[in-house]
Amino acid sequence: MTCVNKLIGAVAGITLYATALFAANPTFTATQEITSNNDYSLAGHGDTTWVITDHGCNCAYTLADSLAWFGFKSDYFNGTLAFGNAHAMAGLLATSSTKNSFQVDAGYLWLYAHATKSYKLIDPGFSVSASLDNIRHDADFSIRDIAWSSGLFWMAAADGQLVRVRIADTSCVAYLPGTKIAAPAAAFVDSVVKLYDSLPDSLHRAVAVEVQDTSATHPVVWLATPARIWKFTPNDTVWDSLPVAFIDTRLSLVRFQNVFAAQSSDSGRVYASVITATSSSTKPDTSTGLFRYSAVRKAWVHCSDTTPISVTFGDSNYVYVLAGNQLQLYKESGDSLIQMLAHSQDFSTRMTSAY
Repeated sequence: MTCVNKLIGAVAGITLYATALFAANPTFTATQEITSNNDYSLAGHGDTTWVITDHGCNCAYTLADSLAWFGFKSDYFNGTLAFGNAHAMAGLLATSSTKNSFQVDAGYLWLYAHATKSYKLIDPGFSVSASLDNIRHDADFSIRDIAWSSGLFWMAAADGQLVRVRIADTSCVAYLPGTKIAAPAAAFVDSVVKLYDSLPDSLHRAVAVEVQDTSATHPVVWLATPARIWKFTPNDTVWDSLPVAFIDTRLSLVRFQNVFAAQSSDSGRVYASVITATSSSTKPDTSTGLFRYSAVRKAWVHCSDTTPISVTFGDSNYVYVLAGNQLQLYKESGDSLIQMLAHSQDFSTRMTSAY
């Protein structure tokens, strides 16, 4: 079973998806020490745990005789992280360039291989497309989120949409939601520029990615964009999207911020962080909450007023939600979530027991 917690946030002056000038030779200094106690992302598989901190990254083998950390000191990580197949992939702060008088931001990837104990930098290729000379708006190809499935990493790359990175040869292919368009990054930009008069396109800008059945040959990929939650099956490149409807008819969508899904490919266990507006005779009120998609009712059900950073699914329909620096425990009941209070027996048992 793959356990991946994406503890992503912005604190202490750190903005995870910041744009920065990328040095010609960015430094990643090997260390046997914890790079910082401020952790932003956590990913793991088996006995291996990786974390991104505000000053680098660290790894530990949790089943080893002694818990020893190694890692790399660097200020170039942007907080996105995934792990699988004995490889860790992290996103780096975006580079900035000017094309046709407009700003283009593009992110690099950092890939560490445990077998060789070495890392490499990967340029997905968006920034080298000749079609960028024809854009009529600022474009953003920064790395917003990363997820793992067997032999692959998946990346939400803003205007670069959904990107598949094959671990074996580090090849990158970008997919455009709702279409059959799939191409290497440079050629993909050609298609996007031809389809849209300007970037960004709010329907397609990818902001988060989640993978179900990560160890399967044909996983299910969920992609969050501001306007939709998309479901993608890579084996036949078929896209589908969940309805933008709410059980509470007073609510309307402002934008989706994140998507979370249980490991089994069940649309009934898909959650999203959503900003909604409430209709009223005066100015509409906006709020952020955690919603669950009801496959039976084909609409989103409000579960909590919390703004989740990470959602992890336990056994017996328990759901762990990280919001800010608070870890909350819920239990699924129909289409809803029931919160287990901190002083309850359920909460105490599940937070102190070893699994």
